[in-house]
Amino acid sequence: STLAVWRVADGSLIWQVTGPRLGLQSPTFSSDGTRLFAASQDGALLVFDATNGERLLALPGPSPQPAICVSARDGLVVVGTSRALRFWDGAPLNR
Repeated sequence: STLAVWRVADGSLIWQVTGPRLGLQSPTFSSDGTRLFAASQDGALLVFDATNGERLLALPGPSPQPAICVSARDGLVVVGTSRALRFWDGAPLNR
């Protein structure tokens, strides 16, 4: 699947990554805009550098078909499904 970021002002592509993981979903920016989180269908949380698309980290998730949420106030990252939730402290992920 493909994950891409465009510049809103002019519609130009900033970066794009295509990876072996299928079904990237719920792309969410960190509260400071430096990271982009995406969930894969196998449940992993993928962390990308929002400026260049470099994949920084892949964390195992609870189960397939996840959804993702990032708290703007405290940086908490939550990945969940109908059967489980997994929480990460997002502060170290923003370094």
